[in-house]
Amino acid sequence: MADDRSDAEDRSNAEDQARLFTLAEARATLPRLEPLLRDVQDAKETVLDVQALIQSVRRSGTTDGDAIHSDTTPLEAQLRGLAQRMRRTLGEITEIGVVIKDIDRGLVDWVAMRDGHRVYICWELGEAEIGWWHEIAAGFAGRQAIVTEEWA
Repeated sequence: MADDRSDAEDRSNAEDQARLFTLAEARATLPRLEPLLRDVQDAKETVLDVQALIQSVRRSGTTDGDAIHSDTTPLEAQLRGLAQRMRRTLGEITEIGVVIKDIDRGLVDWVAMRDGHRVYICWELGEAEIGWWHEIAAGFAGRQAIVTEEWA
């Protein structure tokens, strides 16, 4: 029997069970989080390069009947290793407790409480510090500047 839950319900359940962070706790994760995000971005970029190389080798291979004489086995092994590296790194990021929103941008959120309801503390790779928050339903477009005194 098919599962009738929607993706939105699944996300909502995950948010309800997510660790709650204070602003100070979220900021304290940045030294560990930033290099992990950069690593997974680098691995993803390399995956795309290796995939393109595999396709190029396959297209340029010569044929002898049905057999293609272009060995992509080493590249495929490299691809598997990169995929394993990405899974491991994403697992480490998830263990921190952040919600990954966009790997390419390095966009992550921490679930926090504000005025008695759950919100996201928001940060994007390249920002000097965590300085934004938004309502869960508002998304990135609804980001508001953090006034530290309101988060004490």
